[in-house]
Amino acid sequence: MSSFQLDDRDRGMSIKSRAPVDFRLNPTMGVSFKEWLKLQNPNLVQDILEKYGDEPRAKKLAQEIFKFEEGIFESANIFAEKIAQVLNYKTPSQIHPATRTFQAFRIAINREFEALNSLLSWAPEYLAPGGRLAVISFHSLEDRLVKNSFQRLAAGKDFDILTAKPVGPSDAEAAENPRSRSAKLRVLERIIS
Repeated sequence: MSSFQLDDRDRGMSIKSRAPVDFRLNPTMGVSFKEWLKLQNPNLVQDILEKYGDEPRAKKLAQEIFKFEEGIFESANIFAEKIAQVLNYKTPSQIHPATRTFQAFRIAINREFEALNSLLSWAPEYLAPGGRLAVISFHSLEDRLVKNSFQRLAAGKDFDILTAKPVGPSDAEAAENPRSRSAKLRVLERIIS
């Protein structure tokens, strides 16, 4: 995923976009969000919101999304505001209330964790001795997948973890690039052939 994809207001991935809601990284593949939603039910959507978005009010939101009028999905920013109304958080936050929901749908629709698991299963085997695999994750579930995969590999004698703890951005980098604030870097090195 690229920040440019999220920022593109002609695409429906941003809470500020006026384009129809669409979380596909490649909008020419798969089905639109509206079509995808028709294949789901409130229980599945609740699971997605909890698992990929850590949304505390997932059950309420999942039920309400299926009651939204068709026109709500024609503009991502209207969809985001409707989500904010349903969630009805009273405490101000630095992030928009719909951010976790947008993230959860994007992860689910693009099967991002399946892609990450696939990468983690084959990429280490292609490393030459001394070769390194560096992975930057932006979500705690992604980071956990990377951490567990690296630990399994390091339990054998072929790999070593170079980052005992994940490396995050400096305060200066996080101030200059707010999206980096949740970034976690982990590095694995092949030590024998």
